Amino acid sequence: MALDLTPRRFLFLDVAMKYGPWVGDTRPTQLYDAINFSKLEFAPPPQKTSRITSRMEGSIGQALASVQRPTGEPGTLDAEFDAAPVGFLALALGATVVELAVSAAPVADAAVTTVLGLWVKLPNAWIDAATFVLETDGDPDVAIDATKYQLDAVNGFVKATHADAVGSKLASYSVKATTGETYHAGQALSTDVYLVGTGTEQATKKRCSIVVERANLAPGGKFDPVAGDALKGSVKGDLLTPADAVSPWRYAYSNWASTL
Repeated sequence: MALDLTPRRFLFLDVAMKYGPWVGDTRPTQLYDAINFSKLEFAPPPQKTSRITSRMEGSIGQALASVQRPTGEPGTLDAEFDAAPVGFLALALGATVVELAVSAAPVADAAVTTVLGLWVKLPNAWIDAATFVLETDGDPDVAIDATKYQLDAVNGFVKATHADAVGSKLASYSVKATTGETYHAGQALSTDVYLVGTGTEQATKKRCSIVVERANLAPGGKFDPVAGDALKGSVKGDLLTPADAVSPWRYAYSNWASTL
């Protein structure tokens, strides 16, 4: 069947983009859940214009012919998002990510020398604040009123806010069982990714697909954790054409009706 070029098409798209990282030259066959993109901007490969300009009487200065020539630079992808699987967030942070796994454990009489008004490190982080007791180092040990110091239970710091809590003290507490992940961020990293988007063209309510065959992405912008709003991750990089693909990315519009 011949391709019909007469229909008018629209590009009012709602798309959910799943992703997977390439491993060497192997395209991923398993994908992570969709990324909540707020920007997914494709730029075509830049081209350079070569012109033949008339030097003939009556048409001097006019362009007789114009040819667009590739510059050798690839197209690019520039994206922003505010929710993504762990691996894609790590990419935006320029981070290697490792498992955070802390076992519960009791800590008794850990020596700490507190300073008035300054945060002092304890031997552990992820402390169960309900179990924390700061005591004098004496015979017997005497618990210090909790209103005379402050505890950063997450990072494991204590700050004396009263003279009674200053000096050589003993800290007893329980380390809380904790799981999660740690992002070692701020590194110069990049990853080749495969993006598969399933969506609806909303003007016609037809199902569509956007597939990015391969994009070499790196952290694309500044990261502000105290902006007071949802954090924006940003990645950008070159669009690549794998050996088994015709182009770096493709859009498919179908006759499937959408109920979304």
